[in-house]
Amino acid sequence: MRIMKRWGAIAATVVTMAAGCSSGSGTTSVPDTGTPVCTPGATQACVCAGSKSGAQQCASDGSAFLACDCGTTTPPCSASNPSGSCPTGQTCVAGSCCASAQMCGANCCAAGSTCIKDGTGTLTCMQVCTASSQCPNAKGCCTLLDDGTGVCAPVGAYTGQLCMCAQATDCTSGVCGEAVDGAGNPRGRWVCQANDGLPYHGCNSGVSCSQGCCVTLTDKGGAICEAPCQNNSQCGAATCSMLTNGTCNGSPGRCQ
Repeated sequence: MRIMKRWGAIAATVVTMAAGCSSGSGTTSVPDTGTPVCTPGATQACVCAGSKSGAQQCASDGSAFLACDCGTTTPPCSASNPSGSCPTGQTCVAGSCCASAQMCGANCCAAGSTCIKDGTGTLTCMQVCTASSQCPNAKGCCTLLDDGTGVCAPVGAYTGQLCMCAQATDCTSGVCGEAVDGAGNPRGRWVCQANDGLPYHGCNSGVSCSQGCCVTLTDKGGAICEAPCQNNSQCGAATCSMLTNGTCNGSPGRCQ
């Protein structure tokens, strides 16, 4: 009986110890405190091989940060690395970063230039201008574009080319007149015109206007033929400007 009691005591002790060590799952784990290690999806800097910087992201359950992502970095754009990386919205062109708005085919337009098709249909960077006097001799015509802006181009580069001017002295004809739209109304852009008396062309040196009246423009340094008008409705997209003295073929204003 004494032997049986002794073994019974030992067995009870073993059972008690085993119960105290069991996690209830069959595995050993760190007690769950309910507090995440990091915010799911958050990132932090980490160090890669060669002391380069990387980033690591917090796991979806917030239990830990994932492995350091060192990625693959492209060397920056430079003369020695013409296909290198540039900031967002820019492209490496000939060793320099070029903003998307300045791209022109495989070239990058410098400040003060824009990309248009030349006379052969090739995309080309051309200097922006408002008068031909701003253009170099080799591209001596500040060519009026459909959108009303101008670019320096060689004389004769385009069919129907109109060269913009600020003064009559900008033009070999000595006439800085107005460009017109398809309906014959002035566009509000001044271009070199012939001294032949046609609407919005010159009427200098005794030349008579075939239509309208000859109006001297002191700010342009010459006279041009302008269409008479009573109000704006007669001038298309232009304005009926009232004369301070006299009339234009009996009308109080002329289209400008």
